Amino acid sequence: MKRLRDFTNDEDDPFSPGTDLIISLLAVLLIVLVITTKAYQEAKSGYQQSITSVEFYRNKVEELTSLLKEEQAKNQNTQLNFNKKTQFPPNIVITAAEGYDFPSGSAQLTSALENYITNDLVNKIEDNVKEYDIDTVVVIGHTDGQALSSRSSNIDNILKQIPIDNLPIEKLSAGSNAELGLMRALAVVKKLQEMQRQGNRLKSLDPKRGFRAYSAAQLILKNGEFAEPNPNSDAKRRRIEIYFTKSNSGETEVLLEQFGSAIAIRQQRRYNRESI
Repeated sequence: MKRLRDFTNDEDDPFSPGTDLIISLLAVLLIVLVITTKAYQEAKSGYQQSITSVEFYRNKVEELTSLLKEEQAKNQNTQLNFNKKTQFPPNIVITAAEGYDFPSGSAQLTSALENYITNDLVNKIEDNVKEYDIDTVVVIGHTDGQALSSRSSNIDNILKQIPIDNLPIEKLSAGSNAELGLMRALAVVKKLQEMQRQGNRLKSLDPKRGFRAYSAAQLILKNGEFAEPNPNSDAKRRRIEIYFTKSNSGETEVLLEQFGSAIAIRQQRRYNRESI
């Protein structure tokens, strides 16, 4: 024990073995501190590099996401434009059974039918023209199979004056259902043209070429099939059908051929010849 005390308490020797041990321990601690500091600095540098990498890739992801959204928007616009060029809106059917009938044997618009054209039909036409890039509205008059009372027709004499000279539709006299269907379709067209002139509506349609009036007489049922002979009054068959097409793409005649009205096809071909 005395030797141990002498070893640790020798005041005469400042560099005793005990002092050497303490110095050694301090050196070890200093080395550990240096190593730890270096490791911390390396870890901190690595962390900062990781943060930088994360920010870099985050910016890349945001950039690619933005590009993807732009491409999706372009594709959507392309699809919309494609739809406008290749697709057509659904037909609009106005039936007597819904309360929109003409007086028997007449093409005069009733107040109910006139209100429907003014408040509903024009809005639907404008929406379809805008959405599908339509420039031609085709109006087809359908009748039932009930024969008209015996009377003479003046259709061939003054028909052209109705749209050109703005004669009232009441000036026409139909001698058949085929003529009556044409008169009723023309009455709807004249109302649309009137709203175009006076009400600032349907401005994207050409006043002279944007509307067509045809007759299917009693030939076609609402489901598109040819009708069986039936001389009785039938409100479900009396109707106005409105189709939409493009004048310069040849769809009008195809549409009418699919529709099945030989009268309408002949009228279209005659109009084409007169327009050349």
